[in-house]
Amino acid sequence: MMKSLTTALALICLLGAADAAAQTAEGLAAAEEAFVNLEYEAASEAAQQALESGGNSPSDTQRLYELIGLSASFLEDDSRAYDAYLRMLALNPDAEMDRSLPPTMRTPFLRARGWWSAQNERFSVSVEVADPGAPQPVRIALEMHDPLQLAASVRLRVRPAGAETYEDRDLQSGERRLMSSVPLEVGADVREVDYILEVRDAQSNVLVQRGTEMDPQRIENPRYEPPVLGGSVQGGSEVWEEWWFWSLIGGVVAGAALGVGLYFGLPPQLNGQTQVVFGL
Repeated sequence: MMKSLTTALALICLLGAADAAAQTAEGLAAAEEAFVNLEYEAASEAAQQALESGGNSPSDTQRLYELIGLSASFLEDDSRAYDAYLRMLALNPDAEMDRSLPPTMRTPFLRARGWWSAQNERFSVSVEVADPGAPQPVRIALEMHDPLQLAASVRLRVRPAGAETYEDRDLQSGERRLMSSVPLEVGADVREVDYILEVRDAQSNVLVQRGTEMDPQRIENPRYEPPVLGGSVQGGSEVWEEWWFWSLIGGVVAGAALGVGLYFGLPPQLNGQTQVVFGL
């Protein structure tokens, strides 16, 4: 009963997500169409409206900022273009601008790239096992650098690899580091940890997405030690240290000895030798 209810709720969430994705795709498509038709004012407005509606994926969010920047450049609104390019480059530091555009149109982009180059830290989020030498439970550390204060919410979901449920932790506003204890049974050894990370802006556009329910990200636990079986660490002993190895050697030796004994105990005509008898 509980499993059926969980499945039904998951299907409802998937349908809701599909509907939201369709709406955000329409907003981006409208902005793209206006830009292709050289309607830069309309393209900028459509892109801005799509961002304000929220729910865009990281790649779509980046593209919407790019469309605003390009449209503003064509409209000679360098301040708006510069602001849009700052955000675009936060999400994709490797983004480039069409070199065929006039230098005056490229200036806001180059200024934005220069600003990021002068920063000590870029927009980034890292997830790793914290304090590898500490005892269990395993703790996961999330650290974020956000010079533009783009992120409004950060959710980290963690679980022992393969477990059914996640522990959800939210990074509070102004925090830069989040610690989360993975829920483990007493004495359990965990080789790997699954996690899902989602960073959203104030309009609920996704800035960073790592892992999904169906395909979570996975990190190794550096403190993992294989269980001890029979006085030796499983997988860590040499072959000659195993009981079955010496049992096998003993069986081979015993079999060989038996064969030799039988060989020399056979009658002459059967032991592989020819005997010549002289006399009567």
